[in-house]
Amino acid sequence: MTHWFFTISRIILAPLAFYLTYKAQLQHVGFIIIYGIISDYLDGYFARKHNKTSNIGAISDALADKILINSIALPFCLFIKPDELSLLIILSIWFARDLILTIVWLLARQSFSSLYLGKVYTALQFFFLFVAIICVIFDFRIRNFSQAMLAVFIVLGITSTSAYFKAMLAKKKQ
Repeated sequence: MTHWFFTISRIILAPLAFYLTYKAQLQHVGFIIIYGIISDYLDGYFARKHNKTSNIGAISDALADKILINSIALPFCLFIKPDELSLLIILSIWFARDLILTIVWLLARQSFSSLYLGKVYTALQFFFLFVAIICVIFDFRIRNFSQAMLAVFIVLGITSTSAYFKAMLAKKKQ
C-alpha cells in the first residue's frame, strides 16, 4: 500500500506545482521535483519489494510522473526567453511524446513503464526541469544547456517512443 501513497502524492502535488511555477515560486518547485524523483524511485522499490507490481500500478505510476512533470513544464514556458528556441523545442517534443504515449497507454490498457529507455527519459525530464529552474532562479544562461540537451531529447524521445510501440505490438501478438 505504501507505493500507492507515492503515486497519489505526485498527482496531488501537480496542481500545487503548476501554481507555484506559474507564480514564479521556483525554489519551492525545485523541492517538488526532488520529491518527485525520490517518490518515483520509492514507489517502484516498495512495489517490487512487497511483490505488489501490477499493470494498473505501473500505468498509474507513469501517469503520475507525466502529470507532475508536465504541470511544471507547461507554466515554465512563461520563463523562456525569445532566444532560447531550443528550450521550446525540447518542451514541445516531450509534450507531444507524453501525450501520444498517455493516449496509447490508456487505450491499450497496457503499461510499458518498465522499459529502461522510458525510465531514462523520465529521469532526464526531471533533471532537465531541475537544472532549468536553477538557471532561472540564479539568472544563468540556459541556452547552451538547452541546446546540448536538444539532441539528447530528440534521440531519446524517438528511440524510447519506438521501444514502447515495439513492446505494445509484441504484447498484442502474444
